[in-house]
Amino acid sequence: MGEGVSDWILMIEQAANIVNGEQTLFQKVLALCGLSPLLGPGTLRRALKDVGADPETATIDDYCHAIPRLEARLRAFLSESEAAQRARTIQLLRRQMQGNDTLPPPPSDAPPLSTDRTVTASTVTARKRDDGPKGGR
Repeated sequence: MGEGVSDWILMIEQAANIVNGEQTLFQKVLALCGLSPLLGPGTLRRALKDVGADPETATIDDYCHAIPRLEARLRAFLSESEAAQRARTIQLLRRQMQGNDTLPPPPSDAPPLSTDRTVTASTVTARKRDDGPKGGR
């Protein structure tokens, strides 16, 4: 089994475990974002507010509507491909919550999803130091 396929299976299992857990919807989506407890909640709340959703009462449809904003915010901490993969995982969560057992096939161009790390403030600092300033900031 290829590395990309095994990562896809891990992602599906992760989403299934989150669906079946007793966490709030906010906690479930937050877990799929892959950010630390310091960075994740604020990032997710701002993405929801960007689309006019209240983080306290947001539905899975609100989260999916906020995915483009969330993905843009995740790119500040994750690679572009990993941010896109995590956004797809949130969409997968929606399918599973709605009882849709038909899972989409893994994207042929999807890079492996890194599941062995959580982004922390020190990771961001190290990445900024290594990459230098982005976009003329």
